[in-house]
Amino acid sequence: MKNILNDKKLNQSIDFFVEQEKTNNYKEQQEERSKKQKDFQNFYNLEFNEIVFSDAIKNLWASRIWGNKDYLVEKILNNNDFSSIKDAWNKYVLKEEKDPGARYECLVEKIKHVGPSMVTELLCYSSPEKAGIYNRVARESLFWLSDGLDLFSKYKITGSEYNNFNEVLLFIGEILEGKLGRNINMLDVDYFLWEIHEKFIKKEVESLIEVESKKPLNNISRHNEIRDKIEQIGAWLGFESDKEVQVARGSKVDGVWKTKIANLGSISYFFEVQDRGSIDSLIVNLQQAQNNLTAQKLVIVTDAEQIIKIKERIQTLQESFRKFITYWDVKDVDRVHLHLEQVSEAISGLNLFGA
Repeated sequence: MKNILNDKKLNQSIDFFVEQEKTNNYKEQQEERSKKQKDFQNFYNLEFNEIVFSDAIKNLWASRIWGNKDYLVEKILNNNDFSSIKDAWNKYVLKEEKDPGARYECLVEKIKHVGPSMVTELLCYSSPEKAGIYNRVARESLFWLSDGLDLFSKYKITGSEYNNFNEVLLFIGEILEGKLGRNINMLDVDYFLWEIHEKFIKKEVESLIEVESKKPLNNISRHNEIRDKIEQIGAWLGFESDKEVQVARGSKVDGVWKTKIANLGSISYFFEVQDRGSIDSLIVNLQQAQNNLTAQKLVIVTDAEQIIKIKERIQTLQESFRKFITYWDVKDVDRVHLHLEQVSEAISGLNLFGA
């Protein structure tokens, strides 16, 4: 995995980063990362309970997208047995008996509603010499540095892929150590990826969205990424937002947004992310969702090609069902979510929503 990066881009990026070391912004960012590391070491040294867990989750960079962080924590706690969370925390966050990839897989499997960016950030604070942060900025930066390697277009990765990702970060860290003359850990490399994203990649994000949105959604990582983005967008907008919700026996939808309106009571928006799988299965799930008395709209999230196919397929179904459906192009979900991330980054230091 060490030789997958474009040498010209990597050298250009490192030269830029070395120059950044002389700026006040660099010093401020390093201080922020140092403080974040100390904060989490304090969390890891405390006796583990719901308060410690809640504070840790709220303080993750990965939680910035959530306008209501209390809702995020409540959702995690409500959907997990706390003894299981505690066991996973002690075995896989605090201990380094397994490699980062194995620890990552165990945490994702054992704690519901924590995604790759949250889990890898927790691992990075615990093992900053070997476990990096796998988030959107890191993915897009490495996607650019590797001239479009498929690994860095994935949202959800396996443990072995996370180990491969860390191998690339360690390679970059070794070069940075030689250039800067000091020890470099994974938080330093994360900052390097953030800086080059700001310099070289941010303007290309729209084109990256176009590229990703054209990829088949039957790639499981892409399906889950869109599903999770829908959940986060809904939460940011103030809805009670959830994913993988059962609407009838044997039937689930990918997402639900709920809210209360004075004269209408509760209303719900049901979402299905359509891949290249069965359109008939999609229809059944949405028909079951329509039976819910709170149903306000059924939203199908997919690409332009699939929208045409679905419209053709439901043309013979009841008009009351067809009128209940609306369509959301997957690339527009990406764009909306991106803007939420940018807003979150801009206001993260203002502490508008509390820690």
